[in-house]
Amino acid sequence: MDKLHILTITLTPSSNPTIWTDNDLSKLIHGEVVVGYLLKSVKIDSERCSILNVYVIRPECLSSTHKIITAQILHYAYLQWVESLIEDPKSFMFRNPPLDKWLDTKQNWVKKITGKLSRSYSKPYDDCLSSLYTTILYCYNKGDVYIGNLYYLVVAANNRLKVEHRYMRNRLSGEHNDAIHLDASPNDFNNNLENSISSLHEIVGGVEDSYLKEDNDREVIKAIKTDLLLEFSEREIDQIVNAPGYLPNTLYRKLLKWRKAHKREDYL
Repeated sequence: MDKLHILTITLTPSSNPTIWTDNDLSKLIHGEVVVGYLLKSVKIDSERCSILNVYVIRPECLSSTHKIITAQILHYAYLQWVESLIEDPKSFMFRNPPLDKWLDTKQNWVKKITGKLSRSYSKPYDDCLSSLYTTILYCYNKGDVYIGNLYYLVVAANNRLKVEHRYMRNRLSGEHNDAIHLDASPNDFNNNLENSISSLHEIVGGVEDSYLKEDNDREVIKAIKTDLLLEFSEREIDQIVNAPGYLPNTLYRKLLKWRKAHKREDYL
């Protein structure tokens, strides 16, 4: 197979990255090479199992060998992940595959999501395609977003378009073809009108629309909660929002890590 694909390996005490050699790994992945991975714990028949998803590809399909992940790299990653399970049983660890190879396998998905975005926001297909690619690139470059989480990417793409939509609705300027700046006068649009009004500010007024503000606040809160739900449970979110005192240390550190990756400007 010439394209990137995923193999799932169930880890056991007798078969895991701490004891694999490069030859052992090569046999497990049928002579291909690893260029990305995800270590996670899943529940199967009420028991927790350790799973390793590896992104594999034929070595001749790579432009550079430095993208190859060896058995030794997996060894250290596995030990680090096992240690993290002590604090969080749902912890996972990953390294994303090369973006160009990943995108080669997701063209149908990209077309499908772009079509949905175009219909949802009544925007040209090409504009939504550009926005989706920008979102994917942004998430990939952050380094702390697993590119295989397609749901996260869809939410991020929707949030980007919502921000653009709110900007156009609440921060109109004369720089956009579909917007009318408030410094314009009625005479700019109809030369037959008397220029008794100096600008549209006098017609619209400077009082903020309370309904639009409340609607905008609701959208911002909804977007933040959607992002929080990707990493926090409903109970944890309720604790963060409504706790009268200090948060537990584990939850506080988890929230600090989340806040470093999510800026206030992302939601305004």
